[in-house]
Amino acid sequence: MVEQGVARLAGEGFGKQDSELPIDILASVLLEWLISRKKLPADWSKRLAAIQAKAKECIKDVPAAVLQKARGGPDGPLDYFRAVDIRDALAAGGERTLFGGLAGNAAVWDKIVKAYEKGAVYIGEASLAMVHNAEYEIPYLRKQAARLNQQIMDADRKQAEYTRNAQTCAVAFQQDCKKIGIASTGNIKRELHALSAQVPQVCASVVEAARAEPIGDAMRHYQDFTQYAHSTPNASEPLLATLLEVREGRTAPPSAADTAPACAAGSTAGRAEAAGGGLEAGGG
Repeated sequence: MVEQGVARLAGEGFGKQDSELPIDILASVLLEWLISRKKLPADWSKRLAAIQAKAKECIKDVPAAVLQKARGGPDGPLDYFRAVDIRDALAAGGERTLFGGLAGNAAVWDKIVKAYEKGAVYIGEASLAMVHNAEYEIPYLRKQAARLNQQIMDADRKQAEYTRNAQTCAVAFQQDCKKIGIASTGNIKRELHALSAQVPQVCASVVEAARAEPIGDAMRHYQDFTQYAHSTPNASEPLLATLLEVREGRTAPPSAADTAPACAAGSTAGRAEAAGGGLEAGGG
């Protein structure tokens, strides 16, 4: 009669051996646990130091192409797994002895690998690396990840803020262009120069307003008040001389002929700018 298997752990199947069952061990006492369970010799650290010293000396003679193919690349840590990769790479294209054994550098690295495996020293090295990663590297990387995630969130927030500012500025720009009577999508520089053609009309309206009778009354009132306030009843120079010249016709407003050079310059600049843009587009 076949004995029915008993489930040892949920999801672990039936009838597993005790050596196959997972156990929880604190990372800080992993090495002590391995030594107490006779998985590692007590002097494993001394053996590891001697093996690593030998490996550092021998790696100087390893070709760069072999180091490039090894795990970790040319600057990877020199440990048991890297030694195995170097041994296998050298053995793949290396010489063999009469009985098929490894020769040359491959034989040297094979001895290093076997020294690692003798007494399971490589387990102690791997455990040491695992403890270091658990206590230092992983917490550091978690902090780095949290900091970088925060930077990403800040960058996204700034991007959204800058996008809103750009939209606000675009609307304000369109409104300002509309106020002064130019299109916000055309050649702004040329359109601004074209506005100078309206200067004679504006100046003519100003002159007409300055020659109106209410302005004359205001000038006389200002002159009388100033003379009274400053006790200068017989001032030799008239007040508001420029306005007086405009009212008497001695100063004429600019004509269309006076503003023509500015308009022409604006048109020339606009055409040159457009041509330059075309050349850049063609060159690109």
